[in-house]
Amino acid sequence: VIRLDLRPVIQAGGQPCDQVMEAVGRLSPDMKLVLIAPFEPKPLYTLLAKRGFIHQVKPLGQGDWEVTFEAAPDGVVPELPEDVSCATHDCLGSGS
Repeated sequence: VIRLDLRPVIQAGGQPCDQVMEAVGRLSPDMKLVLIAPFEPKPLYTLLAKRGFIHQVKPLGQGDWEVTFEAAPDGVVPELPEDVSCATHDCLGSGS
């Protein structure tokens, strides 16, 4: 499991997309990526579904979310969420 707490980066005004995509690149087929964010990162669902990942979402309270990504099992096509804009500079969305 690769675990990334994105809250400090986002709260400091940064964009953690490079961190997220670097972590995705390090995943082997049997690994999971767990992200903690101060909002639900819906655009990331679409971006990673297009790369073959499924996700599970868990609200943590106080506006924080835990999202676990893993490679879709063989024969499973990841469901693309509703069309959510995903600007290349802000893959997580604005949170608002």
